[in-house]
Amino acid sequence: MTPNTHALAKRYAFGDNFYALSETSVDGHYSIDTGQINEFVLKTTPSSYAGKFPVDHFQTNPENLPQGGFIWDNAGRHRVPTRVYGEGTYVVGIAPDQLAKGTALTPAGLLQPAVTATDVTYDPTYPSQVNLAGNIPSSTGVALANSVYPYNDEGRVAAFRQEMGAFNTTGVLPSLNVMLLFDDHTDGYLPGHPSPEAHIAENDHALGEIVDTVSHSQFWKDSAIFVVEDDTQSGQDHVDAHRSFGLLISPSARAGRVSHVHTSFSSMVKTINLLLGLPPTSIQEMTATSMADFFLPGGARPNLAPYTALPNNVFQEVNPHRPGRRARRRRPECRRLPTGHRAHAARRQPAARPGQLS
Repeated sequence: MTPNTHALAKRYAFGDNFYALSETSVDGHYSIDTGQINEFVLKTTPSSYAGKFPVDHFQTNPENLPQGGFIWDNAGRHRVPTRVYGEGTYVVGIAPDQLAKGTALTPAGLLQPAVTATDVTYDPTYPSQVNLAGNIPSSTGVALANSVYPYNDEGRVAAFRQEMGAFNTTGVLPSLNVMLLFDDHTDGYLPGHPSPEAHIAENDHALGEIVDTVSHSQFWKDSAIFVVEDDTQSGQDHVDAHRSFGLLISPSARAGRVSHVHTSFSSMVKTINLLLGLPPTSIQEMTATSMADFFLPGGARPNLAPYTALPNNVFQEVNPHRPGRRARRRRPECRRLPTGHRAHAARRQPAARPGQLS
């Protein structure tokens, strides 16, 4: 189901002692985009998930925003060219055109890879996992939110590859690219939606295509791709409920490395900032262990061989509809569990944001 993720982990480097700082999607996105979680987020996330704190207000409250800004804000302040694909739309909870601080197009209408001065640009056609209303896209609502690319990871790959073609032509690529691939979250067993297996396989194939595209470009020799999930919700293992995976894909990664060094979201943000020459934005990031153990030692020769994505061989099935089934009244958190009655209950009570359907 995940041939690319497994192949990339074996070929490059990942950590088996890597931990999420988060409990759910809301604090997860904030922590991986900042390297820390502020007090407001910690205290209000449980209330928000209990339906006692409106999510639309919660995500855009000034108190909710990190004091040092997100990783792209830090880059922008220090004049590091940055491009955000989808992730900023989720974090702030507004439409891409409202997020845009600069344009990626020249006056002639051509894509402009270089981001000038302190600008951080956002791809307005990239499919975020939320539509313009801030809800999870349905099979009928996504076309209204974005008519350029479909709201799935294959659509996200198509959007990125279109831009990479222009980047290759001009020979200029933003130094920091923050990208969202969402389908591994799945829609659970919601009737009429793609099955979890189909979503996971599509997400894996999209990751492989992204690495394939970058590794066959002129920028590969200087690239480092960090892969992480925003939380471990509904994916706990025998070591710790917060243990996750941190994957480094780069010519400079230690081939086949399984790092046992204790690392976390803060470690990943710290490592990215160190590579870009950026200062830390929080004490959590400042004191975190970097992911240096994932990289080749000084003087070692990088492996510049490109990666070719493996195909998606999973049958793309859709969850069956269950007409006539009567949904039981259950607590909201039960919507996450993949059984018949609970799936039907999820259809009757659609979740307001991703973490409620983990």
